[in-house]
Amino acid sequence: MKKIFSHNLTKFSLVLFFGVFLGWISNNYYYANFYEYSDAYDELTALYEEDDESSYLQLIYPVSCSSSSQLNENQGCENLFDLDSDGWEDNNLNCKDQWIEFDLGNEYFVEFIVLENYKYEGLYAQKDKIRDFVLEMSDDEEYSNTMVDSTDSQWFDINKDTSTIRMKIISSWNTVGTETCHLEEFAIYGRSNT
Repeated sequence: MKKIFSHNLTKFSLVLFFGVFLGWISNNYYYANFYEYSDAYDELTALYEEDDESSYLQLIYPVSCSSSSQLNENQGCENLFDLDSDGWEDNNLNCKDQWIEFDLGNEYFVEFIVLENYKYEGLYAQKDKIRDFVLEMSDDEEYSNTMVDSTDSQWFDINKDTSTIRMKIISSWNTVGTETCHLEEFAIYGRSNT
């Protein structure tokens, strides 16, 4: 019984080896005689040239920003897009009649924004949080939104061509014992129109 199994295994191994060898020879023959490398190169080059980096989703960094108020020089709106844990804080106004405006420099197709309250629980508990707000684009179109009272990242769809974004704060969560409104991050994602 062992001899029959061993003999069949040897036959199978030889057939498998011969099949792989025959496939390798056929493949090399095809590419050596029929495949046009110049055509393949031209096709790949054409695809690469069509691939424009501006069509990729990217994090857009504003060229400047301004706000209705800020607590001090360390809590300005510039902190909202530096990917750092410092954020913007108003000047003890509990978010009342506050706004932040971002100048993108050029027109972009903005797909969405991501907003974050302070992640650090100690700071989060000491500050009031934005609740209702309106995003105004450069063509004066407005988008009303509501932030959740949370330390999680919050996404808001825009899908609009714009060169500026103005966030008008309508209301806050009125955190008891706080006077300072805050926001840690305002990240803008989109594509270049140029």
